Amino acid sequence: MRVAITLAAVAAVLGSPGAAPGDGKEPSAKAREAVRALKADLDSVEILVYLRLGKGQPEADSDAIRLVTDPKKVPAKGKGVYPITEKQASAYIDALAAASLFDEVDVDPPGIAGPSWCVAVSAGRPARRIGFWRYHMDFRPLDMRVTSFLAEALDGDAKSAVQGFRNPAGGPKR
Repeated sequence: MRVAITLAAVAAVLGSPGAAPGDGKEPSAKAREAVRALKADLDSVEILVYLRLGKGQPEADSDAIRLVTDPKKVPAKGKGVYPITEKQASAYIDALAAASLFDEVDVDPPGIAGPSWCVAVSAGRPARRIGFWRYHMDFRPLDMRVTSFLAEALDGDAKSAVQGFRNPAGGPKR
């Protein structure tokens, strides 16, 4: 039942007027599976936005942003960790699906990769990465569709953190 409701919601988002690229198309099997997996565990969704240097993981970036739907994962004095609601996570997942971004998921390249902006979305217990996008350093973080959709889905401190990520002025620049 839960899966049927989730698929109906995805179909409604993807088939609505003004939807992102791919208007009128059925979501791919890959997108439907990603949405199903993420929404089945909305209470464990985690979104990471970080700068990857070489083999660096998110922990290597002191300015990384970690957005979590599980409030128990927010440390008392945690820098860069922000709680988000399941509704916000769901809206972000829908935006990624509507823009066909689950069909454009990247993989971590073997060896040492050049510096890049990264966004990773995971869910489940244990956590399983469902989406990963990597962008060349020529992009500004807010110019990446995955982060602009994220900023649109959020509010408060979490939105400010995403908009100010790696932006010396601390806010969006257009």
